[in-house]
Amino acid sequence: MLKKITKNFYLYELTQIVPTNEQLFCLELLAIKLQKIRDHFNNPIKILSGLRNKAINDGLRDKGYNSSKTSDHMAWCADNPTGLGAVDFTMSDIEVVFKWIINNISEYEQLIFYPDNGFIHLSNRWDQVFKSPNPRNQNNRLLKVINGKLFKVLP
Repeated sequence: MLKKITKNFYLYELTQIVPTNEQLFCLELLAIKLQKIRDHFNNPIKILSGLRNKAINDGLRDKGYNSSKTSDHMAWCADNPTGLGAVDFTMSDIEVVFKWIINNISEYEQLIFYPDNGFIHLSNRWDQVFKSPNPRNQNNRLLKVINGKLFKVLP
């Protein structure tokens, strides 16, 4: 049976593994954000990567992808107990989408635009997932533009 998370997103689109209840919670939060984007632009979103385990994450690094050892894609698991859940996605007019997210969606910890690869990385906000202070010491939402510059956007 296909588990529908929002009007346009199914669980299988957001994960390559069987999620725990905690990871499912993270995926549902991501799907809500993606649905806002989908509704605004009325365009399909192609999910490139969602929830993954350590084996998949290590495999990506072995293939040369810049995948952090503590990637938020590995949400709430033994390998990353503070993982928030993350998704990489693309759609038409991706730069316009990126700018729209900055101005219209505040519920993220990381928003990373990879212009050369044409996709966006979006992760959940700490206090949405964990009802406790953020030990990562990230008091501000983080915005990274991958072109050699780092920018911060205040909440």
